[in-house]
Amino acid sequence: MKQTDPARIKTSHPLGPCDVNGPCLSDGHTSGIQPQRIRERLGMSAFRLFMAHQLMIYRDHNAQSRSYDSVSIFGMRPPELVGVFQQTKFYIRFCYIEDKRIISNDHHESLLSLDICKCRWVTLLSQRVYIRINAIDEVEQLVDSNLSYLESSDNLNGSRTQFHVCSNQAIKDLIRIYKGADSDLNEVDLEFKRE
Repeated sequence: MKQTDPARIKTSHPLGPCDVNGPCLSDGHTSGIQPQRIRERLGMSAFRLFMAHQLMIYRDHNAQSRSYDSVSIFGMRPPELVGVFQQTKFYIRFCYIEDKRIISNDHHESLLSLDICKCRWVTLLSQRVYIRINAIDEVEQLVDSNLSYLESSDNLNGSRTQFHVCSNQAIKDLIRIYKGADSDLNEVDLEFKRE
């Protein structure tokens, strides 16, 4: 086991203790959560991992979906949607969460992709998330508003700005695909549209 010099450990990192020359170290309360481990195994960047507060919500409720309220469900949304739906009311109103079926670890991993445009949305509870069809126009307006804010001088997202821009652009592209005529779409786009 690798020894870490205690003087080189930062304790103020948002994901827990961290060796300045290596990755963040999980603490006992947030280590071993399978949806996070799947993302880590795929080599996703820090922005594509669940945040410490999301992992704490998951653990505090013993990972039983029936024990979560709307705010907790919102708190465990996929990292790809954190910069899109920043208020509980929009996430709950505009998204459909498959709560009847928890997907297996193998299926969970197959849905994720390093390419944010190809990555399916899976919550910390291993449930798929979809945009409600009747909310497409409102989501498009929300995404346009988000992009306008992210490009403004008022933006307070710091290092997450580029990731949030990519997330919003990916949804904008999916909406374009959904609204597009089948004859104008390639096979990859048609597959997204069917979903």
